[in-house]
Amino acid sequence: MPAPDFDGKTERTDSARRVLRLKSGKNNIMKKQKQPTPSENIEGKKRNPKNIIAGLIFLAGFCICFYPMFANLVNGVRMGEAVSEYTNQSANTDEAVKAQMLAAADAYNMDIAQRGVNVHDPAWKATYDKQLKLGIMPIMGVLSIRKIGVRLPVYHGTDIGVLQVGAGHFEPSSLPVGGPGTHSVVTAHTGLPSARMFTDLHKLQKGDIFSYVCLDRKVTYQVDDIKTVYPDETGAVKIEPGQDLSTLITCTPYNLNATRLLVRGRRVPNSYDVQGLGMTFVWPWDAVAMAPYILSILLILVLAHHLVRRRRQLKKTGKE
Repeated sequence: MPAPDFDGKTERTDSARRVLRLKSGKNNIMKKQKQPTPSENIEGKKRNPKNIIAGLIFLAGFCICFYPMFANLVNGVRMGEAVSEYTNQSANTDEAVKAQMLAAADAYNMDIAQRGVNVHDPAWKATYDKQLKLGIMPIMGVLSIRKIGVRLPVYHGTDIGVLQVGAGHFEPSSLPVGGPGTHSVVTAHTGLPSARMFTDLHKLQKGDIFSYVCLDRKVTYQVDDIKTVYPDETGAVKIEPGQDLSTLITCTPYNLNATRLLVRGRRVPNSYDVQGLGMTFVWPWDAVAMAPYILSILLILVLAHHLVRRRRQLKKTGKE
């Protein structure tokens, strides 16, 4: 049996050791219980590259999926504004001036019916560009196809830039003001991601109506012939003596564009278009059809966010 340590050194050493053990235990408990502050959580989320990449991927996918719908709506508004601007400018133009312009268009149609068109003649091109032109506006009229909800500005020519913003008038054809011995030809895109235009032209049937408004003159045509031809088959759009015709053209089939869909109309009285110059409201069925998909995606995102938060909370409380 060891002799007692009367100087108290052994007793003090044991006490110091106990104190150190208690302090060490408290420190470990405090470390375990320490939770990140809200600001630290926010900084961690901001710095997490996985969150940034996931957000960018989702944003890119959202834009790709819904670009056609939104672009179609935006371009529809722009084309509607162009039509409204043309209509307002026509209404504010002197009646005598408009009468002279329409008379010049009739004379132009009569001239090309008798002599034809030389598209390589600069003099003809200069004359053509002046027809039915209000000020600096390149629009010669407005095309309305009530059945498929189309109302497009009709521009001079069929250049790529023209067909991106509306319908184009085929230069060698008659101007769309009607009259015996005329055959106007108007074309527009099908399947354009940013605008529908003539995408639904194939839905027209014999007996359907389409019309043009050029200045104060409205001409109405009833579909009497529908055919598909190759691009070099131009006989179907020639002027027929004494006939008043108009043909709408677009590419077909979708994405291949190997042939042309021709929808021809024969002039009828405007009374056939019983609803007058205006257009009936056409529901944006594309947007309506996409609504369930949008709602489903939003619901999935909300549920996923809720599950992630719930899982994080369980991890923090040590129940998972």
